[in-house]
Amino acid sequence: MNVYRHPNTETPSNILARLFDYSRSFKFFVILGDFNVHHPLWFSGRSDFMGDRIVQALDSFDLCLLNDGVPTRLGYAHESSSVLDLTMASTSVAACSHATTLSDNMGSDHFPIEVEIGCNAIPINRFAHKIHLSKQETRIFARKLERQRDMLPLESADDALSSYEVLVSLIRGEAMECASGESSHPKTRTVLPRRRPAPWWNDICSRAVQQRKQAMEAYKHRPTAENYSVYRKVRASCRKTLFKQKSRGWKELCSQFNSFTPSAAVWKLIRSFQRADTSNSNVSLFQEILFTRIRSNQPRHPDCLTFRVSRLSIGSL
Repeated sequence: MNVYRHPNTETPSNILARLFDYSRSFKFFVILGDFNVHHPLWFSGRSDFMGDRIVQALDSFDLCLLNDGVPTRLGYAHESSSVLDLTMASTSVAACSHATTLSDNMGSDHFPIEVEIGCNAIPINRFAHKIHLSKQETRIFARKLERQRDMLPLESADDALSSYEVLVSLIRGEAMECASGESSHPKTRTVLPRRRPAPWWNDICSRAVQQRKQAMEAYKHRPTAENYSVYRKVRASCRKTLFKQKSRGWKELCSQFNSFTPSAAVWKLIRSFQRADTSNSNVSLFQEILFTRIRSNQPRHPDCLTFRVSRLSIGSL
């Protein structure tokens, strides 16, 4: 559960009680966020009224604080860094969890907190519904289907479902016979979940981020007004560079597609944008823009249309 508390607003004690009481309805839970409170329990140099309330709530609701004592906010010039972001967990989770404040603030004034829970990554079983056929195998497959055409049952409205099942079974069987090697057959493979890199990321983005990290480390080592001014300029330049490279990269990727592009390449690009931090609305908007461009590049004469067969999808039958 993520929480944000405004620093200039006093949060009533009953609101905190309702928040933590709701969390106790779950056996395993983690609460983290920007609480904007101070207390020596999380290594702050001072204590305030809301910090005392949070400490009382930790005792009343059997919560464990996971902060490692590292400052979570980068202070301005001549200001000391402070711990404003808290991470709490239930006793069943805290025993096997560890929170670490990362050194790179990624351009923000708060440092991200990484929470590790003591369990291995759960592998994902994926079934590939594809039968890969070479060009020669595709021609043989087409000839076999042509010979089997007379064996199909006549179309009947009363028995349409059974006719469809016969058709699917025929196509699947002929495709399996034409496929050479076990690697061409549908099978289940086990993969570990991983975060795919952004398709627009390049060396320019990496250098901009590295320069921002160096400026931040210089300011943390010597928190002067001059170093803080340099850090802000480098941070703004990094944001501008990332935005520019992201826009240019997307335009270049979309410009590579036209009416002759295989559908597999189009869907591969769409899936590359479906990251953890990408909402469904943004993906849908990107799909609409991409397919609008493809439709606008389609040839007007029907004789120019081409069809490319490289694989057969059983799941779509």
